[in-house]
Amino acid sequence: LRDFDELWGFVERRYAFFDEKATDWQRVREIYRPLAAKAQSNEAFMHVLEATLDELYDPHCMLNANTDDSWRPVPHDVFVEERQGGVFVTGLRQYSAAEQAGVRVGQEVVEVDGIPIDEAARKRMPKSLARDDPAARQWVLLSAVAGRHGYARRFQVVDRGEHRDLLVPANGGRAGGRSEEMVRTRLLEDGIGYLRIGSFADETIVEQVDQALQELRSTRALLIDVRSNAGGDTVVTRPVM
Repeated sequence: LRDFDELWGFVERRYAFFDEKATDWQRVREIYRPLAAKAQSNEAFMHVLEATLDELYDPHCMLNANTDDSWRPVPHDVFVEERQGGVFVTGLRQYSAAEQAGVRVGQEVVEVDGIPIDEAARKRMPKSLARDDPAARQWVLLSAVAGRHGYARRFQVVDRGEHRDLLVPANGGRAGGRSEEMVRTRLLEDGIGYLRIGSFADETIVEQVDQALQELRSTRALLIDVRSNAGGDTVVTRPVM
């Protein structure tokens, strides 16, 4: 309970966006503190803390740990929006498991793991909202299609008028699928160097970036591309910077 109160109190004192959120943070304490008291393992307690932070429906608020049952941070690899009475794919991470499984921009997502998308999103809706907030609705849709860390996802989509069932494996890609290198370099026109950093989640990236900078040291300018970078840890980011 002291650990729960420490987390809850830290957010109460330091979170900068309560004026924009519909979250009743006092209500969050009433809901989740009793669940923290009943947690019988570290894993169960972690899930209580995850659910507590999910009440903020903020992609930047998460624990720096997870289990297979933990929901993935959002946005993950599939970007969706509600349009014209349906939920449609509006973007994909390049080379992601979802892209390799056949998910495409423009498809309508009908079901996730056999559950209608509206119902799947409703199950992810924060419990402490004092009012409706379109940002919360968008967050729960992204969370529903992101799924859990250790589990495959099954999408039913409508693609050009036809229903299709797509299986997205949990391991990041199907056998033989292409995975993108996290650090890539090339020489552009006019002596400009190009450096792409695809993640800040692996400490080996620091050495790879050092190597890349050595290769590009004679270029007259450098373009650093962090598009589609899924983020990571300051342990990696600070040395890279």
